[in-house]
Amino acid sequence: MDHASLEALKQRLEVERNVLKDRLREIGVENPAVPGDFEPTIPNYGDEHDDSVNESTDLDVNIAVVSELERRFKEVQAALEKIEHGTYGACATCATSIAADRLQAVPTAALCTVCAQKR
Repeated sequence: MDHASLEALKQRLEVERNVLKDRLREIGVENPAVPGDFEPTIPNYGDEHDDSVNESTDLDVNIAVVSELERRFKEVQAALEKIEHGTYGACATCATSIAADRLQAVPTAALCTVCAQKR
């Protein structure tokens, strides 16, 4: 992959990382001891019984959303670290180069298409 393409992917990943982090901060609080780990916040709608039910339901939703956003955040962060270390684009299983068109479509791809299909 040429330098310009790699730089463009890096910028895309950095933008996505920032969007994910902003979204995580909207519904959670970052654990200061573990960067990238967020705890969902408990909504507070009031003291009525119906409010408590809504808070509980929304907390369940926040837990699921935080979990998914954290998973994606970690994928993006891992891809950015690979770029920094010069290992981006190598399959994590077989070490062959991941096709540039695959990386354009899925910048966080850690596996080549052959290894991804085997999984």
